[in-house]
Amino acid sequence: SADALLAELQTLHPRAQELAKEAVSLLQTAFRISAEWDKLDNGSALITGVIVAIPVYFDAAFVILVSIAKQLSQKTGIPLARYITALSVGLIIGHCVIIPTPGPMAVAGTLNVSLGAFVVYAILISVVAALVGGVLYSKLTVKKFFPEQCTAQLAENVSFDTTRASDRCPGGLAILLILLPILMILAGTIAGTVLPEGSAVASFCTFIGDKNVALFVGVIVAVLALRKYFKRPVDEIMTEAGAQAGMVMLITGAGGSFGNIINATGIGDYIVSTMQNFNVPLILLAFILSQILRAAQGSATVALVTTSAIVAPSISAMGVSPVLVGLAICFGAVGLSLPNDSGFWVATNMSGLTVTGGLKSYTLGSAIVAVLAMIFAMIGAVIF
Repeated sequence: SADALLAELQTLHPRAQELAKEAVSLLQTAFRISAEWDKLDNGSALITGVIVAIPVYFDAAFVILVSIAKQLSQKTGIPLARYITALSVGLIIGHCVIIPTPGPMAVAGTLNVSLGAFVVYAILISVVAALVGGVLYSKLTVKKFFPEQCTAQLAENVSFDTTRASDRCPGGLAILLILLPILMILAGTIAGTVLPEGSAVASFCTFIGDKNVALFVGVIVAVLALRKYFKRPVDEIMTEAGAQAGMVMLITGAGGSFGNIINATGIGDYIVSTMQNFNVPLILLAFILSQILRAAQGSATVALVTTSAIVAPSISAMGVSPVLVGLAICFGAVGLSLPNDSGFWVATNMSGLTVTGGLKSYTLGSAIVAVLAMIFAMIGAVIF
């Protein structure tokens, strides 16, 4: 099926790049900028988290990044909790909101929205919400929540390796390969809007902007561009990626099936009609349902797929923008990462925080992002 093909491509694209290893050069570059230019503060951790979460799942990406965050904290004297908050917020935004990660791709497909418009709105809303929840929040609360970290001394002997091994993918190339499918999707959307309908150029751009084509091209380009950096045969990498894609398809399929079962029993319609009786906007309802499902079972992907399946039938009847509803669902899954989420334990244990510290940094920071993004989506619904 198309969904199965899409899940396979989403897994092959990052796996073909072997970004779990090659991301190190990208991360060192971004973090080094922060060390040299203190105006970025912990913002580079936020930006890097968003980018790396596109091809690498939250847990694996955090494991790669946290050691560099610790070194940078020692070098700059900025409390580690601030880097952890920014990094985890960036990773969860990339995981839940930014296409072509599986969750938001499933939401966009279920709601039948324009991927280009979805990407543009997601980026615009994420920028402000992430800066507040990932950077400003940690800066204002670190002295109160983590006073012991504010007295740490600078470690002058900590340095970053500015050279790149010849067998490692350049950071710039890694970023370009990550963003290539996104740029293709955006090009297709823009061309379809600006160019005359039916023209050869518009048709070509629309073709390459299709999500399946964009991801397939991303796989081919990644294999060709990174072949000399591979430590293993390409067929072995692809085989491993195919095996991992099965779990992605299982989670996505189970979430969609659960949502359809709820709709078939009439529970979905009952929930929507009940909330309508209380004059609850569909955007807010989608956000609340996504947060409830996220908090109840821990998986952001399941929350995204299930919620989109529940609210999809009501969108056209209520005349609400499916793009804004989809973003409300995605940002709803950003918030409320609790101890039933594996990512919560990775973020706390790997950074040396307690459960309370994890709640004060990662959970509260991501919750602020989610609430702010929902407010922006509500404002957008009123304006547009």
